[in-house]
Amino acid sequence: MSARTGLLDALEAAFAGLEGVNKPRLVRGPRATDAPGGQPFVVARTLTYAPLPEAPLSKVRWTGLLTVVSKHTDIIRAEDQLEGLYEVLFGIPRSGRFLIGDATLITYAVNADGSPAQLALEVQVTSIFNQE
Repeated sequence: MSARTGLLDALEAAFAGLEGVNKPRLVRGPRATDAPGGQPFVVARTLTYAPLPEAPLSKVRWTGLLTVVSKHTDIIRAEDQLEGLYEVLFGIPRSGRFLIGDATLITYAVNADGSPAQLALEVQVTSIFNQE
């Protein structure tokens, strides 16, 4: 299993307790996510995949980027929702496989006048695992 797939599986388990509009969809592959309203969604991307020089050859450091997008168009509600989802994400390191980094609040989509239409968090994730 790839680190990205393992991360998405860990996220699915972490989000299992959330319900309704606060439970994010996990986007496991490329697809349209532009429709406003509805559930937030999470996209995982690989940033780096490299062997560890200080470890056996089978060990690899994977670094990824999670983008957690709120579908709220009200910016205050979007910030509150994203903060709550980050707290859930931060519980994942207890599994021992993934290290969740700091989150950066970004504008994911803008209105015609340039004001934020959707907010998102970008969260860096690191994992060290055995190469398959």
